[in-house]
Amino acid sequence: MNLKSKELRAGIIYITFAFFLVWVLMNQAVILAGLKLVLSILSPFILGLAIAFVFNAPMKHIERFLFVRPGVIIQVPKVLHRTIAYLITLILITGVVSGILFMVIPDLTKTIVDFINAVPQAVNDLEAWVMSQISLDTELGQWLESINFDFATVKANIITFAQDTVRSWFSASFNLVTGVFNTFISLFLAFVFSIYVLVSKERLQNQADLVAKAYLNPKQQAGLWRVARLANDIFSSFVFGQTVEALIVGVLFFVVLSLLKFPYVLLISTIIAFFALIPVVGSMIAMTIGMILVATVDPIQALWFFVVYQVVQQLEGNFIYPHVVGKGVGLPAMWVLFAITVGGSLWGVVGILLSIPTLSLMYVLFKEHVKERVAQRS
Repeated sequence: MNLKSKELRAGIIYITFAFFLVWVLMNQAVILAGLKLVLSILSPFILGLAIAFVFNAPMKHIERFLFVRPGVIIQVPKVLHRTIAYLITLILITGVVSGILFMVIPDLTKTIVDFINAVPQAVNDLEAWVMSQISLDTELGQWLESINFDFATVKANIITFAQDTVRSWFSASFNLVTGVFNTFISLFLAFVFSIYVLVSKERLQNQADLVAKAYLNPKQQAGLWRVARLANDIFSSFVFGQTVEALIVGVLFFVVLSLLKFPYVLLISTIIAFFALIPVVGSMIAMTIGMILVATVDPIQALWFFVVYQVVQQLEGNFIYPHVVGKGVGLPAMWVLFAITVGGSLWGVVGILLSIPTLSLMYVLFKEHVKERVAQRS
C-alpha cells in the first residue's frame, strides 16, 4: 500500500470529513450552545470593531483634510492628529444622531400614544362591524347561527388572552431591566474598545503584519491580505449602502404616506427605515406591521396601504436601490435568508446585520475557489 498516493490521501480526507460531519449533526445542540457562549463573550469586541469600522471612514477623511499637506491645520504635533480627528468625528456623528432623535422622538412618542389610545375604539369598531356581518339578516349570520357560534364566548377568550399576555409582560419586566443593564455594559465596553482600535490602527496593522510574516509564507500572506481587503470592501459596501438606502426609503415613504393622508405616518416610516437595514425579509416585516397599524384605523385603507407599499417598493427597488447599493453584498436571496436565520438565532438583530456580509465574504471566496479548481481541471 502506497501511503503517499493521491487516491489514498483523498480517501482519508473524505472519510475524516464524513466522520466530522456525522459528529456535527449528532452534537449540533452542544455546538450551537458553545457558539452562542463564545459569541456572547466576544460580542463587546465584535460590536467595538463594528463601531470602529463605521467611525473610520469619516475620521480618515477628516484627518487627511486637516493635517495632510496641504492640510488646513499644520502646526499641531503629529501625535495629536488622530485624537483630534476622532473627537471631531465623534462630535459630528453624535450631533447628527442627536438631531435626528430630537426631531423624531417627540412625534414618534405622540404617534405611539395615539395608537395605544386608539386600540380600544378600534376593537369596538371591529366588534360592531363583525356583529353587523353576522346578523341573522345575512347569509353568514344564518350559517353561524346554524353551527351555534357564540360571539360573546369568543370575545371573552380574546380578552382573557390579552390579560394573560399583559401579565406575562409584567412578569418579564425584571429580565428586561437586567437585559438593558447588560446591554449598556456591553455598549460601553464596545465603545472603549473601538477607541483603542481607531487610535492604534496602524500599530495593530503592523502587529498583524509581523505575525503573518512569522507564521506564513509570502504566498499565504498575499492571500490573507487579499481576503482582508475583500472583507473591507464587502462590509463597507453593506454598511454604507444599507444605511443610505434605509434613510432614503424612510423619507420616501414619509412623503408618500403624508400626501395620501395615511395614519401613523411617522411611526410607519420609521419602522420601514429600520427594517430596510435587513435585506429581503425586512421589507415584508415592515409592510406587515404597517398594514396592522393602518387597519386599527381603517381596514379598507390597510388594503390601499398594501398597494401603495408595493408600488413604492418597486419604484425604489428598480430606480434608487441599484444606484445607491449597486450589487450590494452579492449574496443570493436564498443565502441571505440562511444568514438571517442563523445570525438572528445566535446574536439577535446585530447577528442578522453581521451575518449577511460575513456569509457574503465566504460565498465570494468559495466561488473564486471553485472557478480556480474548474480552470485547473479543464
